[in-house]
Amino acid sequence: MRSPAFFSSIRAKLLLIALLLLLIPIIGFRFVQQMEQLLREGQRQVLVSAAKLLSVTLSDRPQLFVAAASEDEAEQIERRKLLALFGSADPETAAQLGNAYLPSEEIEKILSVVGKTATRIWVVDSRSRVRGLAGSLSLITGGEPRQVKSNAFQRLYTSAIRPIVRLVAGDAGWVVSEDPAEVTRAVMTQVDRALSGQPTAYPRYATDGRATVISAAEPIWQRDNIVGAVVVEETTSGSQSITFAALESLLAMTLVVLLVGFGALLIFAWRLAHRVRVLQREAETAIDAQGRIRGTISGSSSKDEIGALSLSLEAILLRLSHYNHYLEQMAARLSHELRTPLAVVRSSLDNLRATDKSADENVYISRAEDGVHRLSSLISRMSEATRLESMLVGTEKAPCDLGKLMAGCVEGYRIAYRATAFSFEAPAEKIVAEVIPDAVAQMLDKLVQNGVDFARPGSPVILRLSRSGKRVVIQVENKGITLSPDIAPSLFNSMISSRGDSVETGSHLGLGLYIVRLIAEFHGGSATAQNLADGSGVRFEVSWLA
Repeated sequence: MRSPAFFSSIRAKLLLIALLLLLIPIIGFRFVQQMEQLLREGQRQVLVSAAKLLSVTLSDRPQLFVAAASEDEAEQIERRKLLALFGSADPETAAQLGNAYLPSEEIEKILSVVGKTATRIWVVDSRSRVRGLAGSLSLITGGEPRQVKSNAFQRLYTSAIRPIVRLVAGDAGWVVSEDPAEVTRAVMTQVDRALSGQPTAYPRYATDGRATVISAAEPIWQRDNIVGAVVVEETTSGSQSITFAALESLLAMTLVVLLVGFGALLIFAWRLAHRVRVLQREAETAIDAQGRIRGTISGSSSKDEIGALSLSLEAILLRLSHYNHYLEQMAARLSHELRTPLAVVRSSLDNLRATDKSADENVYISRAEDGVHRLSSLISRMSEATRLESMLVGTEKAPCDLGKLMAGCVEGYRIAYRATAFSFEAPAEKIVAEVIPDAVAQMLDKLVQNGVDFARPGSPVILRLSRSGKRVVIQVENKGITLSPDIAPSLFNSMISSRGDSVETGSHLGLGLYIVRLIAEFHGGSATAQNLADGSGVRFEVSWLA
């Protein structure tokens, strides 16, 4: 029986099911992405609220946006420089502003109270002068991302899968690197919209392209007039750090689940396939090519479906074995049961012939005697195969000169079949093999009888003995009726006959070649039959290792 293709086997199907476990990290990754989006949206709303709070705090306070008149221009410039270097938390951005940076001490005090680390606040008046600047986006301490609480087992896997997280999610970008000129342009764009009465809140990428900066701008009112704008900026490094840690934890647990689940499925698939293969091998070897029971199926003690199947097959095979034994013994039983009534019929015919009968009555008695003779021959042949199997089992093999054995048999065939010519071909050297001589002689008898029955009148029956490597080969060839393609595969089975209409069938049961196969298989060989290449006849061949 051919093994199933890999993709149609149980192992392949279970492997495909195991691959569905890969959906777990994909779903988890999508969840973490959505969580990050929610965090960013929450951060944006917090910044909008902070910008509105500062706007309310700075509104309706005109003194905050009035420059000091007692200081000359040189003193203002020097003060801006000092504030940029020492008073501001973002000196690079302050230096980039130049003359546009005109801080107010009161605004700076307010910003220093409400400001926090990692947040930058701008206060710009209606003339686009920066009156207050607090905080810096680059003040976040570099290093590893924040870690969520985990046990030692998770931390072990976190160290192994961190490169995978960075490959999928990118670097968290804890330290923000920006170009002050680009920052100023982006902020002033928002300020312009806020000065026109349009609050804005949107994200932008930092100059390094890794971190995202969220900024919210609100106008500052002096009664019904807009006198300035406040811009609050913050990076998403915090949410990225949380996302990064969550991905690490997710992938660590997913890796454990995948390894355990995948390994369990592979072991289960291997075990399941192994049990099926064992059951398949037992089923294939339990019955030979001729349908005889030669082995058993060991029923499994497992309570699953495969165990139940093995028990069912074991019971079926046992019933088939009993039935086959019954059929094998039927011929012997029939021959035994028919011999007594057959003897009665034969004795009655003998008694009838002993009495005075007319010529016509004697003709009918002769026909009845012929029928009894044929019936007796049939009974003998029916039990012949059973007797042969018993003889083969109870007899030991012995070294035999096959050439001498076949030569003696051929001489006997020439006497028994005087109308048929026989030819025997054998090598000069002896061919000795461990066989049962009587069984080999009986096998030759059946092959020769078959050849004589099918040979054309006047054509010889050729017997050959040869050695092919380590195999002994016996061939019997005759010229005559060829084999049909339909009958050739089953020619050596029991009760199979392929005699043509031109051959007198007589009392034939199709057991001759079946006996040939039994003897060949007992010696570890095989029997085959094929038409001659020129279509003139048939060659029967028996071979075995010697």
